[in-house]
Amino acid sequence: MGYAMIASLSFAAGAATPADQSRVELVYEGATNLSSSLSSGPALALGPGGAVYVTWGERGGGLAFSRSVDDGLSFFPPRLLVAEGGGFRHLQQRIAAGGPGEVHLVSAEFDTWWTGLPEVVYLRSVDGGTTFARPVYLSAIDGEGSNEPTIEAGWAVAAAWTELGDVVYIQSVDGGLTFTAPRTLSDPTVQASCPSIALAGPENAYVAWYHAGAMFGSDEGIGFTRSQDGGATFSAPVTLIEQPVKGWCPLLGVDGTGTLHLVWGQGVVGQRRVRYMRSTDEGATWSAPVLLSGAAEDSILTGFTVAPDGTLFASWRYYSDAGLYPCRSITASFDGGLTFSRPAPGQGCSALGARSSSELRIAFPGGGADSQKLFHSRVTVKSADSLHGFHTVTPCRLADTRLTGAPLRAGRTIVLPATGLCGLPAEAEAVAVNVTAAQPSSDGYLQLFPAGTPPPATSTVNFRANVTRANNAVVALGAGGAVAARNGMATGSSHLVLDVSGYFR
Repeated sequence: MGYAMIASLSFAAGAATPADQSRVELVYEGATNLSSSLSSGPALALGPGGAVYVTWGERGGGLAFSRSVDDGLSFFPPRLLVAEGGGFRHLQQRIAAGGPGEVHLVSAEFDTWWTGLPEVVYLRSVDGGTTFARPVYLSAIDGEGSNEPTIEAGWAVAAAWTELGDVVYIQSVDGGLTFTAPRTLSDPTVQASCPSIALAGPENAYVAWYHAGAMFGSDEGIGFTRSQDGGATFSAPVTLIEQPVKGWCPLLGVDGTGTLHLVWGQGVVGQRRVRYMRSTDEGATWSAPVLLSGAAEDSILTGFTVAPDGTLFASWRYYSDAGLYPCRSITASFDGGLTFSRPAPGQGCSALGARSSSELRIAFPGGGADSQKLFHSRVTVKSADSLHGFHTVTPCRLADTRLTGAPLRAGRTIVLPATGLCGLPAEAEAVAVNVTAAQPSSDGYLQLFPAGTPPPATSTVNFRANVTRANNAVVALGAGGAVAARNGMATGSSHLVLDVSGYFR
C-alpha cells in the first residue's frame, strides 16, 4: 500500500550542529596496492564475515576487481571483470554487498568507437566475488546515453542512473536475477544527475540527486523522493535544498534507527564546501543544513558511509595551490549526526566503508609517483578528547513513562537521575543513550540536555503523530548527575523511554 506524496518540505526543529565535540585520530595500518597503474574511480563495499570488495577502472584494462576475506589484511590478485577493448571503456563504477556471498556491481560502459555514449552494465556474484555472471545491460541501448550509475543492496537490489537529464530507477527482489522496468523519478522539466540510493526496513527506498533547474546553472538544488511500499510507487519529487550557488552530487545513507543522512557539495570552483542534514521521520522533514568542511577551503566531497552502529563518516579533498587534490579531512559523528568531530587529516579518503565507530576501510589513489595506482588501508579511528574513557554498561532502562501512565506533556521538562543507576558511577560526565518517543499524540520533538542548563537549539528525536521514533545520542550530565528531557510539542503529549548503553568519565 502506498502513502501520500510529499506536498511540501519543512525543516524540523533541532538542526544538527558542526560543533567540535571531539577530536579523532586516524591510524592507517599500511596500504595495500591493488592495481597496476592508471587506475581511477575506486568503489568499496563491506560484506559479512570480513569480506571487503573493491572495484575500479583500469585504463587500457577495463573494469577491475579485488577482494579480501580477512577484513582487508590481504587481498586476492586483482582481475578484470570486463576487459577494455573493442571500442569500450568502463568508468563510474559502484559496488554493493548484499547477503552472504552477494556482490552487485554497476559501471558506465562507454562506446568509444560508434556512438561515444555510455550504457549501464551490471554484474553479480553469489560466491563472494570468486566468480561473476556475464554482464547484462540495465539501460536500453538506444543511443540516448546512460551514465552516473549507483547501486544499493538491502531488502532489494536497487540501481539508478541518469539518462538525458532524468534520474532512472530499477530494482530486483530476487538478488539481481531480474529487474523491474526502468522508471523516471526526477522532475522531467529539470536537469538531474548524480543519484544516490538508501534502503531501509522491509520496504523503504529513498533516492536523492542533484538538479540544475530548467537550464544548467539555474535553480540548483538537491532533489528527493521516497517509497514506503517496496518500490511500487514513489512520492512526487521535492527539492530539499534550493541553492543560490552551484550544487554538487549528494550521498545518501540510513542508519539502524531509520534516520536518513545526506551530505553534498555546494559552491563554485574555488569556494566549494561540504554540507550535511538529516531526517528522523523518513524524509518528511529535515534538519537545517550545517557546514562540515572548513569555511575557507575549496573542499570536494569524496566519501560518506554509515557504520552498523550508526557512526557517520564523511571525507573530502581540497584543491591545493599546486593544482593537486590531496585528501584533506575525515570527520565522524558518534551521535547520529547531532554533532561532528573536528576534521582529521587523512592519507586517503576516496571510498569509505565502516565496520564500527573505530574501524574504517578506505580505497584511494596514491600520491606522488603512485598517484595513478589504487590502494586499500585499514584505518583505526581513535578519539582524543571527549570520547576518551568510554565505558560500556549492560543496556539498561533509565526511564519509561509508560510504566507510570503519565506521558510527558507539551512544553514540560523533567529531570531524570542517571549516576548511581544502571551501573553509572558518580564520576560519569556523559552518557550514551537511546531515546524513544512513544505514542505521541501530535507532531513534535524531544530534547535531552544536562540538568540545570537551558534547553539547546537542537532536538534529539523528531516524530510525527502516532508514530513511535527513536534515536541515539550522547548527553552530558548536569546537576546531580542527571539528564533533563523536554517535550517540544506545541500541544499534546508523548511517552518517553530512555535506555543507557555506556558513559564517559
